Amino acid sequence: MKTGVELIKEERQRQIKEEGWTPEHDDGHDCGQMGNAAAIYALASSYLSSGNDLNETWTQMIDERLMRFWPWEPEWLKISPDAVRNLTKAGALIVAEIDRIQRLQSKSSPTKRCGTCFGTGQVEIQSGPYERPCRECDGTGEVAK
Repeated sequence: MKTGVELIKEERQRQIKEEGWTPEHDDGHDCGQMGNAAAIYALASSYLSSGNDLNETWTQMIDERLMRFWPWEPEWLKISPDAVRNLTKAGALIVAEIDRIQRLQSKSSPTKRCGTCFGTGQVEIQSGPYERPCRECDGTGEVAK
């Protein structure tokens, strides 16, 4: 079984590779949108973990209370009946928001986040679930601007 950190990392990489939600894309969400979206997914997980299901009560609560905090079009809200999946999405959105804030704070820094390893300092080895230090940034996660 994968750990939460592994699930979140995989989801964030999926968002970048499959959805195209790159760091440059995320930089356009500068009003707390990713944090708000993460909160909605975390609340859905909490609701499901309490023994509830995605029934009419949930739909009414979303419509009446929570959609005002959802930052994008309603069709982008994809709540899963799986509490762990919702937390995974929330975690990936939090990671994206943390990274966005850190990029903003480091604009004056002489380095930038490595595009090969996405700033993690590690890259996956294709032959298995192993990682090695990134050769592009020597495992630091940063390269010269």
